[in-house]
Amino acid sequence: MLAEQLKGERAARIALSVIAEPDDAVTGRVLARVGGVETLRLIESTGAVPGLDRPEAMLWRERLAAQIKPEPPRMLDQAQQAGFGTLIPTDREWPTGLNDLRERSPYVLWTRGDGSLLTTPLNA
Repeated sequence: MLAEQLKGERAARIALSVIAEPDDAVTGRVLARVGGVETLRLIESTGAVPGLDRPEAMLWRERLAAQIKPEPPRMLDQAQQAGFGTLIPTDREWPTGLNDLRERSPYVLWTRGDGSLLTTPLNA
């Protein structure tokens, strides 16, 4: 299972960014309720999904499970070696305005260079 291969919220959100479309409100709703690690586990399970009725959960799982590839842990290492970084909502540099998007908020932001520039006020 993918959730067992990845360690922590950041890795789970990175995997979700590969599996789910960026504007997937259903995934965003589940993610907001249970976090990234549990969202991945729920994709690969058969139990109830918080906030979804049974038919909606089945369709959501079917759609996302088809996108799971065995490569995410290796892809994460390759991205880091290429100089890419990530930001998640708990990071200080996360642009808080993105939280206004609620369930359509990005799972993760991929960065290259100084991520703190995303929260630096612009001078007119």
